[in-house]
Amino acid sequence: MASSISRDNLEYMDQMWQSYQKDPTTVSDDWRYFFEGVEFAGLNELKGSFDIKELSVANLIQSYRQYGYLEAQVDPLVNVKPLSEFFRLEKFGLTDSDLETRFQICEKIFGQSLTLKELIQHLQNCYCSKVSLQCSEALPDVQNWLY
Repeated sequence: MASSISRDNLEYMDQMWQSYQKDPTTVSDDWRYFFEGVEFAGLNELKGSFDIKELSVANLIQSYRQYGYLEAQVDPLVNVKPLSEFFRLEKFGLTDSDLETRFQICEKIFGQSLTLKELIQHLQNCYCSKVSLQCSEALPDVQNWLY
């Protein structure tokens, strides 16, 4: 399985998904486990195939979860929030015109319909506030509990 899922390999991922849907034994174990997780989480109910914008939003969420601490306000003597390049919309194939768009992935992950703007505010509050928790290396059960 590819080391990361991104817009660059979306076509390949879609081909693997189509193969998995026809016969799960035709894909490698890594891909089969991945798609079983997608099915378990209910993410396969997204319209049609994987939409590039939905995947971009999923990657944005994952980036906040992994790197949000880089923008956290952990120095009590500094009133300026650190800025990083990790969360620029353009990096994820998103634009300012997407800010008022509601993405299905938000409902699947957070259980509520959010605009991209609301999602970003939520992610910043969770992962970039004054207190931050870096848990990407924790056991999967602990990560699931925290997310």
